[in-house]
Amino acid sequence: QDWKKKEAKAAALAAEEAELGKMRAPKGKARKAAKSKKKKNDLSLLNEFLAEEEKGKKKQEKAKLKAQDPLSHNPNRQRAEEEAAGIYNASGIENAINALEIANKTEKPTEKSLKAAFMEYEEKMMPALRKDYPSLKRSQLKDKLWKQWQKSAENPLNSVESSGN
Repeated sequence: QDWKKKEAKAAALAAEEAELGKMRAPKGKARKAAKSKKKKNDLSLLNEFLAEEEKGKKKQEKAKLKAQDPLSHNPNRQRAEEEAAGIYNASGIENAINALEIANKTEKPTEKSLKAAFMEYEEKMMPALRKDYPSLKRSQLKDKLWKQWQKSAENPLNSVESSGN
C-alpha cells in the first residue's frame, strides 16, 4: 500500500513539473528560484512530503495523549478546603502550635461594627468626660475619648485579642 502511495505521489509531482515546463520561463529572481526547485529530484520532494506527514501524525498522537490525561490533584486547593472546614495538618512541634493558634483565632470585627461600637461608647462616655474636663474643646475631648477607647474592654479589638490568648 505504501509503495502505491509513493508511486501516485511521484506521478503527481511529475505532472506538476511538466506543467511548469510548459509555462513561460520566469525572469530575474524568480528564475533563480525556479532553477533551484528543478535541481531537486522527485525522490527528495517525496521524502520531504513523507517526513511532514509523519510529523503531522506524531502531533495528532500527542494531542490524543493530552486529551486522555486525567486532571492532576491540586494539594493547595485541598489544603484550603480543609482549613475552611477547620481541619489542620501539621508535622513538627512549631507547625502544630501555629495550627492551634490559627484554629483558636476568631474572626476580626468589620470596620463598620468597630465604628458603630465607638459611636455607642462615645455617646455613653462623652457626658462624663465633659464633667471631668469642662475647659477642654470638643476635639480635645474626642482625643481623650479615643485613648480611653483603645484601652477599653468595650472595644471589639481588645476582646478578640484577649480571647485568643
